[in-house]
Amino acid sequence: MRIQKWQIHFLLLAICSAMLFVYLLGRDSREQVVLLYDLGTTMENSFEEAIRRYSLIWDTRKVVFSESTLESELESLSRQGFRIIIGPRNSCQAMVLAPLLEKFGLFAIAPAVTSPEVLRASNRIISLGVSDDYQVENIVEELIREEIGPLIIVKDVVNSIYTDYVVEGLVNALSETVIGVFEIESGFDLEIDAELLHRADAVFFVANPRQTAISLRRIASISRDIRFFASDYSEG
Repeated sequence: MRIQKWQIHFLLLAICSAMLFVYLLGRDSREQVVLLYDLGTTMENSFEEAIRRYSLIWDTRKVVFSESTLESELESLSRQGFRIIIGPRNSCQAMVLAPLLEKFGLFAIAPAVTSPEVLRASNRIISLGVSDDYQVENIVEELIREEIGPLIIVKDVVNSIYTDYVVEGLVNALSETVIGVFEIESGFDLEIDAELLHRADAVFFVANPRQTAISLRRIASISRDIRFFASDYSEG
C-alpha cells in the first residue's frame, strides 16, 4: 500500500501534538502514545513510517478499533499510564470513543475527525483537520470550476455522521446538478441503473478508500466517459 508523504507528516503532527499534551499534563518524561486505527487503512503504516523516519523512541501501543473491546483495552492502557491517543480515523468511531475519554481520563488527537457533532460531544477530542463546512465549500467550488454536468453522489453508511453532513451540504449547494445519491456499505453493494450512469457527467465519492476503489471500478466498467471526484476521506 502506497503511503503518501502528506500522510506521514499529518501523523507526525499528531504525534508532536500528543507530546505537547504529555508535557502540559505534567506527566513524567516517558512519551506514551496509543494509536487507535482500522485494519486495511494506511494509518498504521504512516504511523510506523513517521516513527522510523524521525527516529522517535517512544513507548507506543497499537489498538485496532473494535467497539466490543474498546472499553476494556482503554481501561488497561490507562492503568499503565497512557493518556494520549492518536485516532480514531472517522467520526462515528470518535463518537463511540468520546464517553470513554472522560471515563478513563484520556485525550484523543484525531487528525481526520472534523464533524461538528463529534467535536461538540467532547472537549477531549482534538482535530487537526479543517471543518466539514469548509470542506463542503471547497468541494462545491472545485466542482463548479470543473463545470460538471449531472452529478451522482456515492456515500458510505459506515461513517454516517461525516458522510451525511457532507452530502447534505453538497446536495443543498448543487441541487440542480445532483441526479442521485446512493449509499454503500462495502462497495460491492452499489446499485445504480445503467441508464442513470450514462446520463451522469460525474460521480463524487464520500466513502472510505476501499469502498471508493471497488465502486469506481464497477462504475467505470459500465460508463467509460464518466468523471470521478472524491473527498479527502476517500484517500485514506
